[in-house]
Amino acid sequence: MSELKPCPFCGEEQLSDKERGDTIPYDGRYSRVCDWCDVESPYWNTRPIEDAQAQEIARLEQRIRELEEQQRWIPVSERLPEVDGYYWTIDVLGKQEEWMYRHGGWYMEKDISFITHWRPLPEPPEEK
Repeated sequence: MSELKPCPFCGEEQLSDKERGDTIPYDGRYSRVCDWCDVESPYWNTRPIEDAQAQEIARLEQRIRELEEQQRWIPVSERLPEVDGYYWTIDVLGKQEEWMYRHGGWYMEKDISFITHWRPLPEPPEEK
């Protein structure tokens, strides 16, 4: 049998997967028994609500990683933008400004400073 989950009632993790000899098979499974609180269930590892919550948490964690990656400051030594357009930048003095990236270079109406990091501009708010 696969690894048993902790007891849903007492939380005991040191469980045995012993089968009670006097328990009648249910859908081809024997009931499992918690050695600590003596709870018995044929559905020991079947926890649909917990499984659904775990899937939702995994989905949300993936979305958080995606959002963090979108908001991450990207060093120019790592890579430059792939698409021409406007980006939020940081220069060697720590100054943050919007710059245009075009044809492999950073452009602005005034003097060019040394860009060290960049990231896409945020999406504008939706108007209702």
